[in-house]
Amino acid sequence: MAEQAEPTKTVAAWDPWQQLERLQDEFDRLWGSQVFPRRGPGMPKLSDWRPRADVYEDGNELVVKAELPGVKREDIEVNVEAGVLTIRGTRKDEKEIKEEHFHRMERSSGSFFRQIPLPGVVSADAIKATHKDGVLEIRLPKPTPEPPKGKTIPVE
Repeated sequence: MAEQAEPTKTVAAWDPWQQLERLQDEFDRLWGSQVFPRRGPGMPKLSDWRPRADVYEDGNELVVKAELPGVKREDIEVNVEAGVLTIRGTRKDEKEIKEEHFHRMERSSGSFFRQIPLPGVVSADAIKATHKDGVLEIRLPKPTPEPPKGKTIPVE
């Protein structure tokens, strides 16, 4: 008898917003547009509003890199308070295009909001944020034992 190969296992990042989208799609399927209207070209999915981010250590710093393509530096706000880093802002439409002229619409615009819990107390005075080529990089000193103070960090 031929031996069966063991199936390969794939590890995928868990995204809770995908489960909410599946639930919304199921509501759409069950009740149609009478109760829960379907998403049209102008209605983004829930996950379109959360920028993806990497968080890692680099020497004596914590580094957060968030993807913000199409977002201008002046439309980004970075805040740290009570052990939580908050990134919020707005991605604006480049120009108005009528819906009937679209073949496909996947990019979203509007407000976004992302909170990242920090692994301890961080001194807000030493935080630096830069924005280049659609990537926001925030460098924070590693945690200290003193209690944090809230502060808004300017994006350079």
